[in-house]
Amino acid sequence: AAQGGRKRSGSSSSSSSSSSSSDSDSSSEDEDGGGRKKAQRKRVQPRVRTRVVAKVKGEGRSDSGSDSDDSSDDEEERRRRERKNKKKKNFASWQAANAFDQKVMELTLPTLKPPEPGEAGRRNATVAWRTTFEKREGDSGKVAFEVEWEGKGKDGETETKGMQSFDMSALKPSVVTSPTSHVVRTFTETVTELLPSSLYHFTVRLCYGSGEDKVCGIRSGSSTLVKTKPESAPFAVTSNVTPIEPSRWNEELASFEGETFVPKHGTDATLVLLKFSPPDDDGGLPIDAYDVLVRHAD
Repeated sequence: AAQGGRKRSGSSSSSSSSSSSSDSDSSSEDEDGGGRKKAQRKRVQPRVRTRVVAKVKGEGRSDSGSDSDDSSDDEEERRRRERKNKKKKNFASWQAANAFDQKVMELTLPTLKPPEPGEAGRRNATVAWRTTFEKREGDSGKVAFEVEWEGKGKDGETETKGMQSFDMSALKPSVVTSPTSHVVRTFTETVTELLPSSLYHFTVRLCYGSGEDKVCGIRSGSSTLVKTKPESAPFAVTSNVTPIEPSRWNEELASFEGETFVPKHGTDATLVLLKFSPPDDDGGLPIDAYDVLVRHAD
């Protein structure tokens, strides 16, 4: 019995060991199988998770992402305002500095003496002024003289004024050396767009630069008064009046007005083509027509 018990015991132990071994094998198999499944899940799951995350990000832009977008837009708007305000401050500083420089330049430009009016026509007059101003060598700035005039019309009440600018580089002054060894330049120019039978006085000032950088000195005193000539009848035709032969009519007309004349039978015996020059003075108004007096020689 003991042996049998031992046998049974041995068999049971062997069976238990076998069962435990089988359990361990099965558990190891389960563990191996579970490990493979876990490994498989670890390999597969990140792909699924990436897709899910990408989807969640795409969907999240409509709610939580909008707040971040709004905040970034606000930040960008704030920076834009700061840049704009900075530009304004810089421009204001530049204007202030430039205005100061311009004021200094205006005060340093020489003030010219009153100009001297010369001969006056009906709608123009000559004006002369002097200056010792001279550009430095290599200075590319523009120098000009502004001649301004004011006056009253022939009725004594209508006020008229204007201004004409003269570029110094385009003028040809007369140059003399003063007793103090200063070079004096005298400019004599003609101002236009005046009115007949009107009294005028003139002023002049020196300007330097162009555009926004242009600065002008103080205006001179007023000149003496000058009166333009009145309108009148045109002068007589003093040139020779020359009749043109019919064979040269088309040649003369083509050179004068670009016209041609086609003579008909007998018309050359009753027509005459005259050539003459206009009068030296038109009286201040355009000439509309000429009166031709015809009389027999005998």
